Amino acid sequence: MVFGMPREAIAVGGAVEVVALDDIPTRMMALIAASGRAQRV
Repeated sequence: MVFGMPREAIAVGGAVEVVALDDIPTRMMALIAASGRAQRV
């Protein structure tokens, strides 16, 4: 597995949060819900 640019972003402090690939959709939904901007379609 290649992990070049993300590893460097993490190493230099450019990443606010590090989330496993499988957890990204759940985390995104949680962030959207917490922002109060979520809309049901």
